[in-house]
Amino acid sequence: MSDQPPSRRWPIWKILLLAVAVFVLYVIGSTFNVYRKIPESYAAWTTGNLIVDYLNTYSNQWPRSWEDLDKATNCLRYTPIESLRTTVKINWTVNFEDLLLSAATNHATPLKLVTRPDGSKLHAKWGPGTEPNNKIKGYLLWHLSQSNRPTQVQ
Repeated sequence: MSDQPPSRRWPIWKILLLAVAVFVLYVIGSTFNVYRKIPESYAAWTTGNLIVDYLNTYSNQWPRSWEDLDKATNCLRYTPIESLRTTVKINWTVNFEDLLLSAATNHATPLKLVTRPDGSKLHAKWGPGTEPNNKIKGYLLWHLSQSNRPTQVQ
């Protein structure tokens, strides 16, 4: 005689039901997470568009305020500038020439000019091309490729 208790096996339908429930909860959680980040993603995209348009329009002068940035009118705005003020933080003290020098000498160094108000990275769910710091870096590299300026400090 065996002293072991009989094994309790779950029926296959209970295992499948549990797996389906876990999968449904995962899908709901993922959808909610993306949905929650959509407004911030549009804010990131709009901010990048505005800064690059401002640089193009005002001879590569860095904007000094939201009022300056509001003057950029040749780009798509997915978020009103009033909403950007509470969603996005911009380093207004940047010198464009310093940015160019940094881009010329350190292509791989990421920029951190545009962040969330707490200084963390903005969510850009529509792809890396919509992240404002990537857009600015792309503009800097494009600008360097179009100019005849030296790319190294002498």
